[in-house]
Amino acid sequence: MFNAFNAAIHAFLARAMVALLLATAAGATLAGPVYRVSIDTGSWSGSGYLNLTLTGLDNATPITATVSNFKGSFGSERFTQGQVSGDVGSLLSLVQGPSFNELLQRIDFGGIFSFDVRFGIPAGSLDGSNFGVALVDAGRTAYAPGTSGDIAAIALMPGAADASWAAQGIASITEVPEPGSAAIVALGLLLAGCCRARNRPGRVTV
Repeated sequence: MFNAFNAAIHAFLARAMVALLLATAAGATLAGPVYRVSIDTGSWSGSGYLNLTLTGLDNATPITATVSNFKGSFGSERFTQGQVSGDVGSLLSLVQGPSFNELLQRIDFGGIFSFDVRFGIPAGSLDGSNFGVALVDAGRTAYAPGTSGDIAAIALMPGAADASWAAQGIASITEVPEPGSAAIVALGLLLAGCCRARNRPGRVTV
């Protein structure tokens, strides 16, 4: 009888842990996806600038774009406008507000560049914002040859799912799972499996 009671307690606690872990993972997912942007600059040589912008409609609630995990050959020179903080060496933040928000970061053309971006959106807000990625020439007077504006963009519109676009052969945007969320889900599924194994008919408890 004691063994049966002990087994019931263990099963209850395991199920409660599964529910908590899965709920936590769901909350993390609702916080917003992470997008990985990759850019192939192999068609150009010399140096230029990576141009990141965050703009919004007139009635858009301010949102934050957090950019991290930068990879590529970056220079030290940069120019910013609006609410831009941080750097490509660690974490960069752009806050969509009443002004135009822009980063021009010096890069060496010829290789692959990538970074991750996620958006902080206040609850109940009307998004109406756009995150743009472009390449600019060394003189900062024109876009890189063969381009005429953004080579990738993510649009956050009111009442709609995020929409992304990337120039074929130059850039790509993919949604990536967050390591923490994936680990939580995996642990939850493992505990669920343990619960099923413990309650399998025919198992004798001594």
